[in-house]
Amino acid sequence: MKNIFKKIKYIIFILIYGKVKYQKSNFLNYSIIKKVKINNNVYKIFELSDVRIYTNTNDVAYIDKKNNIIDGPSIQIRSNKYSHIRNNSILNEGTPKILTKLHNRTFSLLCGAHGNNNYFHWFFDVLPRIYIFKKKYKINKKDIFLVPSLKHNYQRQSLKILGIKNPISAYSHNHFKSKKVITTFFDAVNKGKDIMPKWTTDYISKKFTQNIKSRKGFIYQKIYIDRKDSASNDRRKIINENEIKNFLTKNKFKSIILSDLSFDEELSVFNNAKIVIGLYGAGLTNFIFMKNNKKEIEIKHKKTGNLYKNIALFKKLKYSNIICDKFNSYSQDKRKFDGMIYCSLNQLKKALIK
Repeated sequence: MKNIFKKIKYIIFILIYGKVKYQKSNFLNYSIIKKVKINNNVYKIFELSDVRIYTNTNDVAYIDKKNNIIDGPSIQIRSNKYSHIRNNSILNEGTPKILTKLHNRTFSLLCGAHGNNNYFHWFFDVLPRIYIFKKKYKINKKDIFLVPSLKHNYQRQSLKILGIKNPISAYSHNHFKSKKVITTFFDAVNKGKDIMPKWTTDYISKKFTQNIKSRKGFIYQKIYIDRKDSASNDRRKIINENEIKNFLTKNKFKSIILSDLSFDEELSVFNNAKIVIGLYGAGLTNFIFMKNNKKEIEIKHKKTGNLYKNIALFKKLKYSNIICDKFNSYSQDKRKFDGMIYCSLNQLKKALIK
């Protein structure tokens, strides 16, 4: 019954807005491409006129006035990888949401599903786009910034710190039209190689630590990141975590559940920390807010990549890791970094005295 309702819904909206097509040859008729060079990286900025934007919170489609999906800025993610534009869901489903008109110049920070709820991707996929745009455009107070979501405190507060006045959540509205849309294709981790451009770390670190305010009651020298609030905690976990936490508590570590903190408090905690320990996960993004030469220890299994190690090296932190045995994989998810692990207490003790 639910599928029948969906099909009827798609048909109705196709009748209203028309069927979206893919014709690559039409691309240049509706856009201007500008190039930005940052260090040794070149990024394309797409300046689009009279377009619709649609996202189902995973795929993002930019549609010209002849109902063609525009190749280049449009995004479709399959199995955590960027896929061909022909796989964009809009080509089959249309745009099944009421259209919202945006009356001012619109900068799109949309990056697909990555930016909706993930802390790391917000800081390394979404926000760096602002830096790219500012290389070519002077931002004014009337400009609109279309963002993946405003659901979380860190999203709202980080935009405020960066001076973004008019953010609009694509997650809430899905379907938009604007006379002028400016967007860019930007892949933070270099097609899955875990090496983000160094300028992204420099930009985020500088912007969020230059005027940081230490919050009373949120200054701890030793921190352990407790992931029990994480959505992925059922498929990535330290099975002897209680043993680890008990040992760390005896050694004056403070266990922190990040969702219990406001973004300001989170900045204060990590900027003042001397040592941070945590399991591989988005919470380790906070390495970018630590002061140089402070210590951090990452717990992970051997098939996990070096994403957070690279952030630490860019930040000139004293990085070490504990490579643990992996006991099983999460059967419903093939992500290489998932699985239950056992962290040896002896390994942890050795890492602490390095």
